[in-house]
Amino acid sequence: METINSPLFDFLVENEKGTKKILHAKLIYFLEAMGFNHAILDGRLELIRNTNGIIRRISIMEIIDFVRTTFEDNELKEFLDVFAESPSRYVGPAKLSLLKTVDLINDRDPRNSSRFYFQNCFCEITAESIMINSYDKLKGSIWENRIIKREYKKSKKDFVGQFHQWSMNITGNNPRRFRALQSFIGYLLHRNKERGENKAIILYDEKMTEDGKANGRVGKTLLGMALGHCRDVVMNDAKTKNLKSDFANELVTSTTDCVYYDDLPKSTDFENFYSFITTGVEVNKKYKAAFRIEDWRSPKLIISSNYYVLGDGGDSDRARRYEFEISNYYSADFTPEQDFGNRFWDSKWPESEWNNFFEFMMKCLQIYLLEGLIEVEPINLTTKKIKDSTSSEFLEFAAAFFTIGEKLDKRELETNFKFLYPRWKHLSPHGFHKWCGIYALNTGLNYRPWSSGGEYYCEFTKKVENDRDGE
Repeated sequence: METINSPLFDFLVENEKGTKKILHAKLIYFLEAMGFNHAILDGRLELIRNTNGIIRRISIMEIIDFVRTTFEDNELKEFLDVFAESPSRYVGPAKLSLLKTVDLINDRDPRNSSRFYFQNCFCEITAESIMINSYDKLKGSIWENRIIKREYKKSKKDFVGQFHQWSMNITGNNPRRFRALQSFIGYLLHRNKERGENKAIILYDEKMTEDGKANGRVGKTLLGMALGHCRDVVMNDAKTKNLKSDFANELVTSTTDCVYYDDLPKSTDFENFYSFITTGVEVNKKYKAAFRIEDWRSPKLIISSNYYVLGDGGDSDRARRYEFEISNYYSADFTPEQDFGNRFWDSKWPESEWNNFFEFMMKCLQIYLLEGLIEVEPINLTTKKIKDSTSSEFLEFAAAFFTIGEKLDKRELETNFKFLYPRWKHLSPHGFHKWCGIYALNTGLNYRPWSSGGEYYCEFTKKVENDRDGE
């Protein structure tokens, strides 16, 4: 029995009578040499193919098509006839179960660098440089869905593109706030969690209305869309999403980079997201086995809301959130399309704008790698936090009656508040005490209650360095 005159096709044999035969085990070895394997993805055993370092999920039909094409391209029609008699005999589920199961690849970013993968090249981004490379310089393997479905060419001229200008506009053209925005965009783009900044990015309108209604189209959702053109982003309509459902994370996969909850409803407790941010993600998909994504490779979280996202205000709460107010430069009456004369990212958007957009996003990554998340002073958020956690009447009362540095009669304060604002006459002493603490926490004050001789007092004092909350 002879094999075809090529070591690559040693799974094809012909006996002295001219009978053609396909050797099952050697066909499996051939497929493995061509990059076909199994991997455990999202809790399931999946067929994959590695082509020059680019890995993707495949189906049995793709393997059948590959074998057919191999025979046709190498003029092995008689062996194709043998294969065609029963493809499932050679590459059916039972036979393909013999393919090796390879370890899940890690194509996350290193701690101090990141990459953008395009169809024609990939860019290596560090705090100091952006290097454009051809794929023959790619070390290791990546998932195919990491590749942005566009080609990239460095702009010949250094100019402020439309998305760059839009980003400046939504920060009120304030240089410090603009750099902070770039830093959190860079944070969300960085596929790494080793820098100790496991935070949810929470976006608000700068001018949130008293009833929480959005002024409309200031740009929070557009930021999520921008990320989606560079990374694998799951967009959730938070108004219709049940955060406590077993299937809340059903759209998340092992390659998801960011999860965006758009328009989070009022009274949603930030504690719902604690485990997502710090311990990883449990994913349940209907009719499929559940699986867990460990924290180090789990998605980052971005939230937008027209209300302050409630939390207890303690160290744990504050350590998990990064809040940013978007300027009301744009609205339903003045959109980016009206401003720039076109829509971002559609088929008519100029190639020069696409390239400038990607360059801007890569520069955001550089700023994050250089400076980390940049904090800025809140504009209206402090006031909004107190109002949403207490009431607008309490904020008004506190501003008038909470004299800093003076011993205050706590019962008298409570009585006066209920007299001035009768709708709060049923507020309990504990509730009033809690509101006093919230006011102090969000205005940088210490709140100290105490009792003496059956009387109840409190004092608000300015914090000094190294003060602990509540002292």
